[in-house]
Amino acid sequence: MKLSDTAQRFYITAKSFFDNDLPSYACSGAFNFLLSSVPLALVVISICLRIWHNSGEEILRFLNEYELLSDSFDWTESINNSTILTKPSGLLEIFAVFSVLWLSRKFFMSIQGAIKRIYRKKNQRKPIKQNLFIIASEIILVLSIIFVILIITAARTFLDMELSLKVISPFVLEILDKIFRFVPFAILVVFLFFVYKLTPLPHPKTILSVVCALMCSLTFTAFGFVFSLIIDTERYNLIYGLLGNLILLLIEVYFFFISFLFFAQFQYISQFYDDFIFAQIYLLSKKDKTTSSGKFEAKLFKYPVRLARYETRFSAGETIFSSGDKSYDVYYICSGEVRIENTKMEKVLKSGEIFGDFAFLTGTHRIYTARTEKDCILLKIPPELFQETIYVTGSVARRTLQVIAENISELIPEETGEKTPHAEIEIEANL
Repeated sequence: MKLSDTAQRFYITAKSFFDNDLPSYACSGAFNFLLSSVPLALVVISICLRIWHNSGEEILRFLNEYELLSDSFDWTESINNSTILTKPSGLLEIFAVFSVLWLSRKFFMSIQGAIKRIYRKKNQRKPIKQNLFIIASEIILVLSIIFVILIITAARTFLDMELSLKVISPFVLEILDKIFRFVPFAILVVFLFFVYKLTPLPHPKTILSVVCALMCSLTFTAFGFVFSLIIDTERYNLIYGLLGNLILLLIEVYFFFISFLFFAQFQYISQFYDDFIFAQIYLLSKKDKTTSSGKFEAKLFKYPVRLARYETRFSAGETIFSSGDKSYDVYYICSGEVRIENTKMEKVLKSGEIFGDFAFLTGTHRIYTARTEKDCILLKIPPELFQETIYVTGSVARRTLQVIAENISELIPEETGEKTPHAEIEIEANL
């Protein structure tokens, strides 16, 4: 992947991220996650207690083993004094299960809402299937956490036995000990992979979901490292107490959801990248390039590398298509000049402009002749790609209405004085 193509991809992702108001969805997701995390922890601890026959020592050991878990709260002090470790209550368990089902449902619904916002028309799941998907996700999440705790605890117990010292060399034991410290990161990657892979419709390619899960996990890990260097946790907690823990945890969780939704948007952009890159140059062709943003975008998207396979070259004086032809390709001028003309108008189009879209939008023949003024490099966009772009991106659909209205106004004979004030409304209704 070339550097310019990577820059274009991330620019479109960042722009779409804010256009879709995803920071607000990240805030909602972080809040619902914190609400559902407490009853979820109670359910997991309660089930683990029954498996370990009411012994809470293994749970405390697991929680204190990883900085990601132990830094947020003082688990030893708060949980060790709790009656749940010595005497699990059936009423408490029922309440915890009910809370998990209710609050986790709100959490997963907020995630689903963000994904639907990103994927728009592409992510259509029936309400019944959506609710079943949410309930299944809650059950799988609880079972997965319990399974991971059991596996890690069993492995830790085996490694601490004298038998393991006889069977496994100290060097291998040291390596295994270091590997276990990366378990939370690996769990995060796997969890994100399944969310990225299974939540959107249509499902993206596996390799794309893996890459997005890794980038999200690495970004969150890097943020946590930098955050720990900037913020003195002990001093912060000394001032604010338990509230300080909650504030720091909320910041970290919020940034996690920022990263999660950003790379979900990145996955969607990458999944339909041809559509988005064409949408960018299509909208840019009509944008004011005298502004700072217009100049930056014009320079960044001067030549869309991704669409290079549609490149075609014409010498000066060649006819691209003639008035009355039945063809529906759309052309983007990478370099050179093109003259379009008929009996009512004449224009010279330059680099960065698009022509030929009116015939596709109306399904009619060409209304003007296009001829090169200089040697040209053009992108010949097939109608199938243009159709998909309109379907995927709402901004292009709105722009096409303006194109149709502008072309219709140019075709109206000046001497008759005829006007069609409702033309754009009628076109919108037909689309």
